[in-house]
Amino acid sequence: METGNLPIDASIVKKRMAIPKMIAELTYLDKETAIKYMQIWGEKKKRLQISTMNCIR
Repeated sequence: METGNLPIDASIVKKRMAIPKMIAELTYLDKETAIKYMQIWGEKKKRLQISTMNCIR
């Protein structure tokens, strides 16, 4: 994929694409927290940061 012509930084796109997988992985460790993140992300109440979700692993 050519990244020079994209209207958004490719690293941001990759991070956003990782959020659903990270939430799915979290369901195996802590279902209540996973539901909380799904609600926050789905309702767009605030931005989820990959760094915040990485500390859960």
